[in-house]
Amino acid sequence: MLRLCSQPIPQDFETQIEILRKINANTGQGIGNVLDVTDISERRIGDTVRPLRDSEIIRLAGTRQPTREAAHEAIDKVSEELGRGECVCFPDLRFPEPDRPAGWYFVGRTWD
Repeated sequence: MLRLCSQPIPQDFETQIEILRKINANTGQGIGNVLDVTDISERRIGDTVRPLRDSEIIRLAGTRQPTREAAHEAIDKVSEELGRGECVCFPDLRFPEPDRPAGWYFVGRTWD
């Protein structure tokens, strides 16, 4: 820990996240949020995120391109389908470029 404190904060976000993971490593619980996600997978397994399929987004949010409000309202429905340590995401398609989402919505459950 002392070594981390004596170094300047790196500019790239990936290294910054790695530092946060090192700081929290001694707890055995990770960071406790989306920063614990390290990979994408078609299966919902620890430390990965599974992108929801179009049909799942429509079923849970009511539309393929949910507004921020609709996405927020869908959080409880999505959470009900997740087990411990599972995480899913879906794109924020507010802008008309489906191959370039404006961002991503993440919904997950901790291991607690």
